[in-house]
Amino acid sequence: MAAVAVDGSPPAPAAPPFFSAATHKFVVMSIAAQAINSRCAPSSEPNERYRAANIIVVVVGLLFALVLFGVFVAHAAAQNETATVHARGAFDVKLTLRPPDTNPVDASLGRMSGEKVYHGDLDGTGKVEMLTGMGIVKDSGVYVAVERVTGTLNGRRGSFIVSHIGTMTRGAQDLKIVVVPDSGTEQLTGITGRMSITIDKDGRHFYDFEYALP
Repeated sequence: MAAVAVDGSPPAPAAPPFFSAATHKFVVMSIAAQAINSRCAPSSEPNERYRAANIIVVVVGLLFALVLFGVFVAHAAAQNETATVHARGAFDVKLTLRPPDTNPVDASLGRMSGEKVYHGDLDGTGKVEMLTGMGIVKDSGVYVAVERVTGTLNGRRGSFIVSHIGTMTRGAQDLKIVVVPDSGTEQLTGITGRMSITIDKDGRHFYDFEYALP
């Protein structure tokens, strides 16, 4: 049942829960115009005319400052906005075991070099240097690596470095591959991003590279 005012007339419509930016600007300008009109009414006193002129100058200055502020905010947002792109495909990898630099009898520590060939959106090669460490429990260990990727990424030529850190806890894997800051060259200068790797049941390797360029 609709609510009725005390005097029997229907209630005034409720105000909307929010105003749009355009509505808010219109209301502000309307109030300013009313203030200017009330101050600019004909008067024989010079002080009244002087005060009205001051009000006009202040209101116009405030409106101009609001417009400049809006333009500045929009420009800053556009400058900071970079599009994130996904590059996907497969890659082949070949790892070569290297002798450790120290304590060669310690089987828990290892060193490898690797070569990759990327296919798909990323068309190129990767050179990898890797260190490994195995825990005393089966399927637990860690590897860290640095990789220089060189090739064409969605039509843009250049190279960049990624860092790898992968841990395995009794078979549960956690892998982070991140672009090294300021490592991009040529058309890939300024690249940022991260890569994930999946291996299917047949042992084939696939990558999903999420990246951004300025």
